[in-house]
Amino acid sequence: EVIREGSYILNAQRFLQIVKLLGGDEISIEIDEKFNGTISSETSSFSMYALRGEDFPTLPELSGRRGFAVSSAILKNKINRVIHSVSEMDNRPMLCGVFFKIEGREMQMVSCDGYTLSICRVNCDIEDIGEEKADRFSFILPGTALGELTKILSDKEGKIHVMLARKHAVIKIDRMIFFTRMIDSEYVNYERFIPTE
Repeated sequence: EVIREGSYILNAQRFLQIVKLLGGDEISIEIDEKFNGTISSETSSFSMYALRGEDFPTLPELSGRRGFAVSSAILKNKINRVIHSVSEMDNRPMLCGVFFKIEGREMQMVSCDGYTLSICRVNCDIEDIGEEKADRFSFILPGTALGELTKILSDKEGKIHVMLARKHAVIKIDRMIFFTRMIDSEYVNYERFIPTE
């Protein structure tokens, strides 16, 4: 229930700690004109300082003009098969991510840390979505972002939507939106990145 509208910035870690300590079924958040915040429940009350909501950095537009839909379970399984070969620190940024190549019904993922190379290929149901239709996608997503993504991807069947813009990817999972920048690479067509069999 919103009694008075407003936008404020609260320290997320401190706010989470306070919410964990509060008892009762309802939590009340009040912020006065001097940005002093009070978070209270039936049994306890805490104070914390807030900042103006207008000072929060603007979010990028979470959309893309081309994309695809694929099974959540398949994507999670295949990411887990290649993510161990992602480089954590390297002067070549493309090795700090997983290269994706999607063509027709085939999805390939490649990672390399300079010592090990992991390649995973799978034929699956891939649906082309978005305003710009394309039968082929190739991009590199950061390993750290994919590690976090696997924590929220479901092991059950269900489709997720991956929308690609010029510099970022937006992954829609049910009602959740996962946003990450893509890694730029000098290999525009990426053919030299994937070894041939």
